[in-house]
Amino acid sequence: MNKENYYNPNRSEKKLIVENKNFSEVAIENAYIASLVSSLLYFKMGENEQSDALRHCLWAALIAKETNLEWAKRWTDAHEDFKENGNLQKEMDLFNNSKGIEILKNELKMNHATIVQTCVDLMKNGQLQIIKNSKKIPSTNEGFNLPSIFDVIEKKVNILLDFLVSFYPEKIQDKDKEMKNALHYCVNCNYIFGLESILKLRVLNIEDSDEFGDSPLIYSITQAKLTCFNLLLTNGVDVNRQRMNDKMTPLMMASMSGQLDMVRLLLAHGANKKLKNLNSFTAKDLAENEGRVEIVKILS
Repeated sequence: MNKENYYNPNRSEKKLIVENKNFSEVAIENAYIASLVSSLLYFKMGENEQSDALRHCLWAALIAKETNLEWAKRWTDAHEDFKENGNLQKEMDLFNNSKGIEILKNELKMNHATIVQTCVDLMKNGQLQIIKNSKKIPSTNEGFNLPSIFDVIEKKVNILLDFLVSFYPEKIQDKDKEMKNALHYCVNCNYIFGLESILKLRVLNIEDSDEFGDSPLIYSITQAKLTCFNLLLTNGVDVNRQRMNDKMTPLMMASMSGQLDMVRLLLAHGANKKLKNLNSFTAKDLAENEGRVEIVKILS
């Protein structure tokens, strides 16, 4: 799904864009988000089914949350105003849009995670509409699929990450086949929002290593992700922890790979320059071997 080319406003929507550009941008942005969330939560089984129903309900709710109830109705009504839209499909979409707006009527301050869960609950309880055999029928929960934490991180879906954190926190503790956890994935994707959110939970061991022995901190060094490195460094990580298989420390890894800023930060946080790896090399030795002149000076 290409975000840049996702949305093509119709004639009625273009009039609203002229009227209020900022609110229109909110509506268009949330169309993409709602589509991404619905595609991850429900397997696509055809047109006008669960994924479509959730998309419309969630989209209308998000517009109402970030603008107001009136604008949410005006925009979602305008969205259905095109001649190719069949009556049955239009009725279904307008109904599901109205359900999304209703969510915010009594609680405009509802957070995004709760909005997603409320929309899913409406789906499960048959309060949305789908079309089957050319008839509108109450929704079912068929096709529901709770996505992995790794899919959510790779796609950087903030609202869905909040949803998992709030309602399915056990998913945060999953590991992949290489024993990488959610922190490793956030580093790999340079997903700062995700890394901050997961670190705040304190449910993962920040020192936890994958099958190669790399902790999230060492992984941030090998991936040259300085912002992620900083976040991990300021969240209580052990800067002198040695990798099990070769006794390499974060300082050794940063020195050897020429990460000057990381070396300085590690030293400022108490990294021990005298520790040796399995081959009895210090961080300075490794820097010298790689010709890292500036780093050798700092470590001397």
